[in-house]
Amino acid sequence: MAEEANVKNVQFESNALSLADRQLKINAKIGQRIGGKVKVVLAAAKSGEWALRSDGDIEIAGMVLQPSDFTLRLVAKDGLDSATVDSGAGMVFWIRGLTRR
Repeated sequence: MAEEANVKNVQFESNALSLADRQLKINAKIGQRIGGKVKVVLAAAKSGEWALRSDGDIEIAGMVLQPSDFTLRLVAKDGLDSATVDSGAGMVFWIRGLTRR
C-alpha cells in the first residue's frame, strides 16, 4: 500500500478520533421546529457542548436532536490533512506540508 501511495509509511488506526475531531452542523430547518431555542442550540454546537448518544441522536442545550436535524463529520486535527475513501467508510490522514518524493 505504501508503494502504491508513494509514501514511506502506512499506519492503520481504528480510532479516528485520535486524528480528527467531530464537527456538528445543525440543519437550518430545525428553527421551524424549535423556534427561539435555535440560537442556544447553534451556540452549543459551535462551542462543542454536545454529546453523541449511542442511538445516534445528539444531546445539546437540554434537547435531543435526531439525525435529520444535524450533520456530523470528522475534521482532521491541526497539522493533518485528510480525505475520505469509499464514500465515507474510511479516512486517509497525512501530515500537512510534507512533499512526496
